[in-house]
Formats: sequence, structure tokens, C-alpha cells
Amino acid sequence: MKNSFLLAWIVLFSVAACSESSNPVESIDEGSLRISGKISNFDGHFNKVYISLPPLSSTQSYFESEITTDGSFDITIAPPADEQLIKYIPRSRVSVINNDTTFYIDSLRIADEELKYRKYGLSAHNPGSINHRISYSLPLVLGERKDSIGLPTVGDYLITYHYFNRQTKIEGFQKWKIVTSTRTGETVTNFNINTKVGWNLVMTKFLSDENDKSIYEVTDVDAESGEWMIGTNMISGITQTL
Repeated sequence: MKNSFLLAWIVLFSVAACSESSNPVESIDEGSLRISGKISNFDGHFNKVYISLPPLSSTQSYFESEITTDGSFDITIAPPADEQLIKYIPRSRVSVINNDTTFYIDSLRIADEELKYRKYGLSAHNPGSINHRISYSLPLVLGERKDSIGLPTVGDYLITYHYFNRQTKIEGFQKWKIVTSTRTGETVTNFNINTKVGWNLVMTKFLSDENDKSIYEVTDVDAESGEWMIGTNMISGITQTL
């Protein structure tokens, strides 16, 4: 049962390599976003950073940039088309497996119900080689982890890039809770985001962890901070986030 709780904590912060600094978010001509940085502990196995949006029409948006031999990258992302923006849909649910009950409570509230958005995730690509022909990609994220190998700890955070079409307020919480015959544990994510039209930086931070309850906080921030990290998504779908 303990492993189930640990997996919930891993979801946001499972990462591998780190960097020392990042550049402020920069909006350039025609509303495009420029992101640049340097990945430390770079082993040369990755040669591109890219972002792709699932096609909501017949055209897929795809942006990429080279990663240099020292781990530096510089990518420019055009603003999304309206058909690529989505509305948030809360999804509360309950499931029972082997007498263990899992509750997912989604109480996220958006002041302007016409808000549409798109979250952007960067990935680093490994092209494979003659000896290892399988290519693969891993998420490239910006944040801070005190322990790059072990479980996330209180104070760790990550920053993500969002595009919003409205200025509004997002607040509320999401809760993932599991109840067994011997114990109860939960992960709560609290939201307090003031959106602006266009590109936004959103920080998810690990606030506290005690008595089988982990608390995260999601807020808007004005500038990038932390380290660029290449990591892995260990789990998805436990906690729905923007």
C-alpha cells in the first residue's frame, strides 16, 4: 500500500539531469514564445528539444530545436490556433479494486467559464545509434529537486508554460485519496492562478508531507527559476492538472 502513496508523489517530479540557470520567459514577434536554457550533466545522448500538440484539426503543430554539445537549447513556439485551445472539464470519480477504494475529487473553479488554454510540455529526443537503434524521448522540465534520484521532497517544484485566452481566476483543489482496511492516504493539489491573455508561467510546488497527506500548490509566477531537467513521467492520470 505504501508504494501507491509513493507513486502519487512521483507523478509531478520524477526527473534525472539538472542545469544551473534559466532565462526569463520571452515573448517575441507575432506573440511567439522563446525558451532557452542549458541542461547540465548532459551526456550527449539527446540532440533535439521539441513540442508537439495533438491535432484537433487536420494540421499538427510541431516545433523543434537542436540541443548543442554542451546541452544548450533555444526553441521558439508560435501561439496556438483557436482550435488547439481546450476548456477545462472537471472529472471526479470513485473506484474500488480489491476492496481498496480510490477517490478523485475535482473541485477546480474557473471564474470565466469561457476560458480556454493549452499547456505546453517540452521533450528531449534521443535519436538512437547504430548500436542502440531504438530512439526515444523524455520530458524536459524546469524546476528544482533536492534529490534528483529519490522521491520528491517538500520544497521541490516545477514550472510549466501555459497559453490562456482570457484573464481570469482559477482556484479550488484536486484530491486523490485511497482508503484500505489498514490506512488512508491522500494527495491534495490546491490552485490559485491569476491568468493573463497569452503566455503564462505556472508553478507546482510540494508544500507539505505528513500524516499520510501530501499537499501541492499551483500558482502563477512572473519569471522562470530553477534548473532544466531531463526526466521521466512515471505515472499519469492519478491527479488531473491543467
